[in-house]
Amino acid sequence: MENIMIDKSTGMTRLWGLLLIVAIAALSWITRPDTIEFDDELTKDLPVMFGYLVLISLFIERAIEVFLSAWRSQGADMLDHEISKNISLIEASSDANKNASINLPDISEVSKKLLALQEERVIYSTYSRFIAHGWDLG
Repeated sequence: MENIMIDKSTGMTRLWGLLLIVAIAALSWITRPDTIEFDDELTKDLPVMFGYLVLISLFIERAIEVFLSAWRSQGADMLDHEISKNISLIEASSDANKNASINLPDISEVSKKLLALQEERVIYSTYSRFIAHGWDLG
C-alpha cells in the first residue's frame, strides 16, 4: 500500500499556481480583449460544438479509466485475493469446529487480518478515485 505523504514542495506549487492565476487575471484586466460576436446561425452551430465537447470529454474520461485500471488493478486484485483467502479460512475454521482433527490458524487473528485487509482495500479504492478525479492529496 502506498503511503500518502505531504510533500514540502506542495506549498510552493500552490503558491506558483496562485501567482499564475493572479498574473492571468491581471493580464486580462489590462488588455481588455474584444467581445465575442456571435453569428446569427448560432442556434445551428451550438449543438454541434456541444456534441464535440461531449465526445472529447467522454474520450478523456475513458482514457483515464483505462490508464488507471492498467496501473492500479494489480494491487486491487492482490488485496481482493487476500480477502477471499481469509474469508475461506474463517469459513473452514467454523467447519473445523465440527471436526477437531483439522489444524487451522486462530480465527481471531484471521478475523483481525481480514478487517485490516478490507480497510486497506477501501483506502486503495479511494486513492484510485482521487487519482481519477485529479484531486490533490496534499
